[in-house]
Amino acid sequence: MSNRSKYSVVWDYFIRLDDNQAKCGKCQTILKVNRSSSTNLIRHMRTRHPTIDLAPRRRAVCVPDELVANPDDRVPDPSPSIIQASTSALPVPPAPPVRPQQLAISNYFSWPVSATKRQLLDEQLIKVIVKEYQPFSLVEDVEFRKFVNVLNPSYALPSRKTVSSLLTIKYNQIYDEIKANLNRNVEFVSLTTDTWTSLKNESYMAFSEKHTSENLKSSLLEITENWGIRKKIVACTSDNAANISLASCDILERFKEITTDLSSEKSVPISKVILYSQALITYSTQLPTKDLTPQYESNPLLSEATFLDHRFKKYGFQNEQSFKKVKEIIVNKGKLIVTKLRSAIDQNVSVPAVLNNIGKENSIWQEFDAGVENVVQSLNPTATIIVEVDKYPQEPPIPRTQDPLKWWNNNRQIYPTLFIMMKKRLCIQATSVPSERVFSKSGQIVSTKRSRLLSKKVEQIVFLNYNLK
Repeated sequence: MSNRSKYSVVWDYFIRLDDNQAKCGKCQTILKVNRSSSTNLIRHMRTRHPTIDLAPRRRAVCVPDELVANPDDRVPDPSPSIIQASTSALPVPPAPPVRPQQLAISNYFSWPVSATKRQLLDEQLIKVIVKEYQPFSLVEDVEFRKFVNVLNPSYALPSRKTVSSLLTIKYNQIYDEIKANLNRNVEFVSLTTDTWTSLKNESYMAFSEKHTSENLKSSLLEITENWGIRKKIVACTSDNAANISLASCDILERFKEITTDLSSEKSVPISKVILYSQALITYSTQLPTKDLTPQYESNPLLSEATFLDHRFKKYGFQNEQSFKKVKEIIVNKGKLIVTKLRSAIDQNVSVPAVLNNIGKENSIWQEFDAGVENVVQSLNPTATIIVEVDKYPQEPPIPRTQDPLKWWNNNRQIYPTLFIMMKKRLCIQATSVPSERVFSKSGQIVSTKRSRLLSKKVEQIVFLNYNLK
């Protein structure tokens, strides 16, 4: 084998066994090789031993043996005059030419990123922008570009315009997936609502409801229609901000007066502290107190949800009358559900027709089938739901820390009507905090640095921030 075929640095780590095989000196793996190529060996080192540097090294210059002085023949250093005379007298042979080292083509060109890999990197970039509230200009930051180049020199960052287009593509993809899931797998939907105004004085809404403005109402109807969930909505939770603000301002007015007076620099407030503390105590004790329990227990949504939560049931009511009242409400609503279910079954299966056909073939079963038909027809919706409502409270409650939805999933066949009603009630949010969280994120997205974002882009970023996994 000639030395020419072993010019690559990678051969420092391999032992050639024959013309077609070489063994790795690190892991003893035997690889197939080509006489004129070491690509397979390089690939093995980069994959299995990535910490080893395969950069080309400088080669030592070969000096002919006749130019190497014998250490035993050394003579004392001559004087400068002798050196000058000797230089002119003795001919110096020319140095042999040094053959330049041939570098691999991979040192000049990087392998391009595959389409699959580029798509993966682009999607991760979009996730960084929407999840970490980064501006589109991130792809133009010099240090960020250097950082990406160190990680993968073959990956070219997309431009801001391309990032905007990729964001829209990802938004449409996730939007369609969630919409299909809502239409295919979800029976009932509960909404939370809130509104928010950006630095540009643009108003945003997250399924807002119970606001007096007609444009908010029309927006809600439009959004639910676009998502295909208009007929599935069972409740909508909002903050009623105006009512809360008025009540809070009235109570806090006295505290404001005292705070203003004590903060004054032109009077003597120190002597008023004890008097003000006594006044506040007196004022607080005179505030009207009201038992809110009847108000909440009389709310159908709240009382039905408490009854259908297997952790509480009747134990969640302080008033026995409230518990009896909610049972009546459940029975009345349950009758409608049972009637609707039976109507749907009757449309798919014609019981009398089936019985008549069976009777013609096997007259011995006529009397039995007729009895079954009478029993089925004798059951009315009221009796069916009353049986469930009376039996359900007798079940022992589960611990408060357990998930009531799991219990219902295991007992859905025993209480089929109550199971449907449970799905309508336990999906409701108690507050509008989820929508408020969305807008707290929007405040970070529409910051001073990115106040020029269009409202459509803000909508896409907020949506992906919440739904992109």
